[in-house]
Order: sequence, then C-alpha cells, then structure tokens
Amino acid sequence: MTAVVTGQPIHAVPFTAEIVSNGALSWGCDPVGVARPGPVSWRQWVCERLAQALVTARGQTVDGIEPWRFALERLRLDGVDPRTFVPTAAWLEAAA
Repeated sequence: MTAVVTGQPIHAVPFTAEIVSNGALSWGCDPVGVARPGPVSWRQWVCERLAQALVTARGQTVDGIEPWRFALERLRLDGVDPRTFVPTAAWLEAAA
C-alpha cells in the first residue's frame, strides 16, 4: 500500500495538525468544552461563517478592506481567533 502513495502530493486539510513531518498524516477535532453552535461541527460552523462574510464582501471593498480580511475580521467579531480558529474568551463567556 505504501508504494501507491509514495511521491504523491500532499493536500493540506483545514483545521488539522500534522502527525508526521511530511504532512501525509494529520488529525483534527473540535475544541474541547465548546458547545457546538447547532447540529454542525465547530469547524463547519467556522467555514460557514467565513463563506457568509466572503459573499457579503464579494465584488466590493468594504471600508477599504479586502474581502478575505473582512471575512477574518467578521470571524474575530463572532468570537473566533482568526489565527488559530479556536474560540476566544468572548465566545466562551457568551456561551456560559
């Protein structure tokens, strides 16, 4: 089986961390102790929020901000750290 995947390009998977140094194996999970916002996983919720913000900003510059920056700022305002994609203290306080 190893020969089948040897030399194949690695595709990064969002919200995961490497287990091996070449990126061929990774793991991911929702943040521990965070109530999921509805019947979706934390990761799916984050992706949906980013998509909504990108659609909102699509085709226009909102206050001089590029759409991708707007989406990350919107996510930050929703209580998610846009560098790590984990809930901020504000999210945890609101959920308590």
